[in-house]
Amino acid sequence: PSVGVHVPVFQHRRDTSALVILDDSGSMTRETIDAILEDVIAMSWKANATLALVSNTTRVFEPGSYNAQTVHDTIQLGGTRYETLEPLFDRGQYWNTVMTVADYDSALSAKEALAGLSGRVGKLLDLSLVGKPTFLAECVGQLADSVEPMLVAVNDSVLLRGY
Repeated sequence: PSVGVHVPVFQHRRDTSALVILDDSGSMTRETIDAILEDVIAMSWKANATLALVSNTTRVFEPGSYNAQTVHDTIQLGGTRYETLEPLFDRGQYWNTVMTVADYDSALSAKEALAGLSGRVGKLLDLSLVGKPTFLAECVGQLADSVEPMLVAVNDSVLLRGY
């Protein structure tokens, strides 16, 4: 005889220690986003991270609430408005680790808008798809104790389309 039934359930909890930000603006191109999206999502899941996409708007996905299709359905490929990240860094929000995945574009006004926020970042890790650290890392890095470039692409790198 048994006393009861145990049904284990795996449930992600909101963990503000990790945030991954993916730039899905038009300069990133559909081919680039398609090539890296599943890896960015896998990395985010492994870290139990909140995922944010930033283009004309910022779309936020809580840990465990997204997959490649749900994220792909929200891709904008529009303008680059990093200032729309403000809600993630206002009211003293603290992120232990933030990882940025982007190219280099946006407006100086975005950097100024994020500079005055009360949120903090412990460590910012930057994955740049161009030959220098990203402007996204410059913007969010103002709130960070440390900024570490994890990857900087070689200027003559070419993404092979269709492969």
